[in-house]
Amino acid sequence: MMKDNNKEYISQIEKDYKGLEAALKKNDSEIAETWFNRLKQDYEEYKNNLEYTDSAYNSTTAELGSVFESALPTLFISNKKAVKDIIQLIKEDKNLKYQLQFFNVLKNYDGTIDSKDYINESIELASNNINKKTIKESNKKLASLIIKYNIKREDNLDEDTINLFKAGTYLLTNKKKLNNLSEFSKNKSIVEKYINDHKKPITENKVQLINRLAEEFDDKISQLNNHEQSLVMDLIKNKSENAEEKQEKYFNSVKDECLSKINDILEKDDEENKDELEKIKNDISSMKYNKDNVIKDIAKLLEIGSILSDKN
Repeated sequence: MMKDNNKEYISQIEKDYKGLEAALKKNDSEIAETWFNRLKQDYEEYKNNLEYTDSAYNSTTAELGSVFESALPTLFISNKKAVKDIIQLIKEDKNLKYQLQFFNVLKNYDGTIDSKDYINESIELASNNINKKTIKESNKKLASLIIKYNIKREDNLDEDTINLFKAGTYLLTNKKKLNNLSEFSKNKSIVEKYINDHKKPITENKVQLINRLAEEFDDKISQLNNHEQSLVMDLIKNKSENAEEKQEKYFNSVKDECLSKINDILEKDDEENKDELEKIKNDISSMKYNKDNVIKDIAKLLEIGSILSDKN
């Protein structure tokens, strides 16, 4: 855990300096060398802490959200309180919530509608829920939690994404006026170029996508131990007396809906995907309600159902 503030670093550096000074007065070069090395190390930590803190407070909400997202798999296991506190803040603070939703919408652009219209509509919907007077304070709250829990990126953010975050943030946090039309246009062009260059494919084979998502979900769940899986269950499942009965009923309804969608597709689909769809149908048909795996199974069925709806 990172020290809460610079006072602790400064206190340690002062201690190192006094130790070094005392050793030098005694002409004890060996002890002086030890204190000198400690002083250098603690100063580097102090300097790194300043840089980390400054970087967090100067980051956009999108950048901070991306930092949190990249560290989420590790945090879920190592620091659930951090996850809870940050998610709660985002849910309760509309400035944070709608900024992050805005960027999520941009990244989901698939090219089915005009990119300019897509961006304009997204800006309007998000901006209507953002208070420009308090947005800096909201960003500061999120940065403070990122710093408090010493959360850092698990990967590197590419330059295109950084430019997207900065340009998108400008569009959300500034009102378009005559004196900033050029800047507005420039940032909108950056966003437009990004979503066109990174648009989601809409021609992916649906059968392959179903199998891939199912495998990815299995991989994510398998990384959790039994205790952690039970925590997920506690977060999601109903607590009423007939919770298990409701879960089984819902599981069966989702399963039946998936099978119905597959049957509809098989009736009008070409021969190319028929064998794979039959295999998926058989796999789903063989699934039985299991209270220990119900969350995993329902999530998998929902993923499959969503893709089948797109295809149907």
